[in-house]
Amino acid sequence: MKYIVNVSPTTTGKMTFSYGSNKRKNVKSSTTIDAIRNRERTATTRYESDGHIKYWQDLKVGDIIEFEGKNGEKVLVRVTKPLTRLSKDVSAEEWSKKEGWSVDYFNTKVKPRINEAYQIEYEYLADNTKESKEDFSYYEGYLPLWQKWAKQNPELIEELRKNAKGKVLTDMFANTRVSQARALADILNSTANTSNNDNTINELTESGKKRQNECKRLCS
Repeated sequence: MKYIVNVSPTTTGKMTFSYGSNKRKNVKSSTTIDAIRNRERTATTRYESDGHIKYWQDLKVGDIIEFEGKNGEKVLVRVTKPLTRLSKDVSAEEWSKKEGWSVDYFNTKVKPRINEAYQIEYEYLADNTKESKEDFSYYEGYLPLWQKWAKQNPELIEELRKNAKGKVLTDMFANTRVSQARALADILNSTANTSNNDNTINELTESGKKRQNECKRLCS
């Protein structure tokens, strides 16, 4: 199989902030875009009053964002969790680890606006790496099989959601980024805040008859 690593972005966005004295102690990057490139930042917070929430809400797991920095530098990231309203009970430490900002920054800048705050999570796409190739195989071939299965078995997805609450899904047989646990976690995350999971899954990438048969074989 030939992997296509240099994929086209689904959408674009700006990533122009400098951390200054407000970054986490273990973050070495000086800007948010560098933090993404150095894998020190895996999420971004957006606010309703900024006027662009709908723009980010349209993105789904697997979509690709091209972020542009202050000096024109660009990075590609792949969405791992859609834009989700931040809970009032969100841990400042957890938020800080994902975004690279300090806990104090969260408490003074984010917490006062928590009622209008949303967060989108992603992973950095580094060209021509083993991880990027595995990700392409995962999103283009493997994940759609499980999306098809989830659409056909909504009651099992809801049972899994209930049993997996507060836990981390693992796959003891996987030794790459292509795994059953990752696929099921992505599906649970992408339907976490909708009242009609069947419709949400239906909007995800549809597979052909061959993929459907393969899914039945894998899930039997």
